[in-house]
Amino acid sequence: MAPPPLQDGLGWLARRYADVDSLVDFIERSHVCASCGKALPRDAFSGAQLKRSAALRRCRQCAEGSRSAESSRIASAEGQFLLQQQQQQQLEQERERRRLEMAAARKREREELLQQQQQ
Repeated sequence: MAPPPLQDGLGWLARRYADVDSLVDFIERSHVCASCGKALPRDAFSGAQLKRSAALRRCRQCAEGSRSAESSRIASAEGQFLLQQQQQQQLEQERERRRLEMAAARKREREELLQQQQQ
């Protein structure tokens, strides 16, 4: 069923349910998921989600989906962090290697100059 126009108010619910008892039953048994916007029965929500306000309440499927997506984002972020750390460590090792090479080259030059001066 397409979402009702705003000016219609709750008239669409009254038209969908023939009598007031079935409408009240629907309202009492269902909750709207803040993520997907679907009106779902109570068993589609965890107890913790049912305790939340309607603006924050999410069905099990949406809550699990976001948890999986969040886990993926965390794993991806951890992987990126570890890769950056590894790259940084490689750069530092390369800088240290170059520094040692330059120090060794300067030492050889000084030794050659000393030998030339002694001759």
